[in-house]
Amino acid sequence: MLTYLLRLLLIPKLLQIDNEHRSSMISNAEKKEVLKKILGSKTFRNSQTYQNLLKYLVTASINNENLKEYDIAIEIFGKDASFNPAEDPTVRVYISNLRKKLKKYYADEGKHDKIRLAIPSGHYAVTFSHKKSSNSFTSFFTTQNILAGIILLLLIGIGYLLLKPRGNKQQKQHARFLTSAVWSDFTASQNPLLVVLGDDYFFIDTENLQFGIHRYHHINSDSALERLRAQEQSAKNLIQTPYTFTPHLSLLPLNKLLPLFCKKTSVRFENSSKIKTADLLKNDILFLGSFRNLYILREALNNFLYRVTLGAGENRFSLKIADSLHTFTLKGFPEIKHSDYCLVRKIPGPKNNTIILFVSFFESGMSSASNYMTNPRTLQKLEKLFKQKYGTMPRYFDCLFKISGLERTALTIRVEYFTKIEPPELKIW
Repeated sequence: MLTYLLRLLLIPKLLQIDNEHRSSMISNAEKKEVLKKILGSKTFRNSQTYQNLLKYLVTASINNENLKEYDIAIEIFGKDASFNPAEDPTVRVYISNLRKKLKKYYADEGKHDKIRLAIPSGHYAVTFSHKKSSNSFTSFFTTQNILAGIILLLLIGIGYLLLKPRGNKQQKQHARFLTSAVWSDFTASQNPLLVVLGDDYFFIDTENLQFGIHRYHHINSDSALERLRAQEQSAKNLIQTPYTFTPHLSLLPLNKLLPLFCKKTSVRFENSSKIKTADLLKNDILFLGSFRNLYILREALNNFLYRVTLGAGENRFSLKIADSLHTFTLKGFPEIKHSDYCLVRKIPGPKNNTIILFVSFFESGMSSASNYMTNPRTLQKLEKLFKQKYGTMPRYFDCLFKISGLERTALTIRVEYFTKIEPPELKIW
């Protein structure tokens, strides 16, 4: 049974290798012919910008050039050296639209093309592959729905067999959290629980709507947007969107954390941009979000988080630790190999309530830290670290996790820094 499952799971990888091999057999002349036909199609012939963009990408692929968003912005869209991909989504918007145009082309004029051109999601490198025959054995196994269905049924069966003998394991695990010094304040508290989801501030250029919705890391409020308008002529037409956006980062931990509070009689959700001072007085607070969307809850990191710098490919923040300033720097983009930090801080609220914050830059840090803090085995390791240093697990604490990731997925996690917090030392409220 296990051998059969492994074979099924390996089929997509084997087919991927086969496709890569088939792609490598396509000559540069054939690739140029594919490009020529697409550019002459009714989908592309009247769009000079998308023609230039596709030509540029294909030429780079033929020459084995590793394109970056920055290169495309300079060469195709005439951006200058100050171009910042984190603040200007022009390239990503056009690439997304280019994928849609290619999909439209292959659904109509190019449906019989034997060689297909594609731009895989998350990449700028163009790939070429032979169209698969609908009658082939390979096509059957690459049908995602069939394979996914088979694997799902097998996993359900295996999961049932693995979980059945364990009886009331979930009840025991929940009881473990009820007595944990990390979570007991929340699980035993009679206060309502307010889950605060960090949301991002976006705006629209009313003069150039085709570029869609914009996001600058340093613009997180109406007042910050007004300052930008006053400083830069090009920003005079920017207006806030009528709604904010809750990123994936803020939602990821919910499936791990919410079961801890299954016996709570009152659990409410709110975006961080909507939080008022009154909310901090009458609720236990669980914040899930990034350093950029703390809003009023940034006060909960007062006298500890000194500075945060957000940028493309490099982010950093500084913590005041034992009267010294320590700066932590992150390298890389979340779409590729990168590092991330997640700060977990538990502190007393202003009115006999409790606040705990999970703050990171990317999804990998948030998901990995929430998994760590809800897994009995790793939670026990953390408590052991505190007990070795302080003799007991403190009620309030700071814990900084460092995560190494690949394509927004955490691969490793370690405790970078931890310390006990004494409430009299806090100067927050």
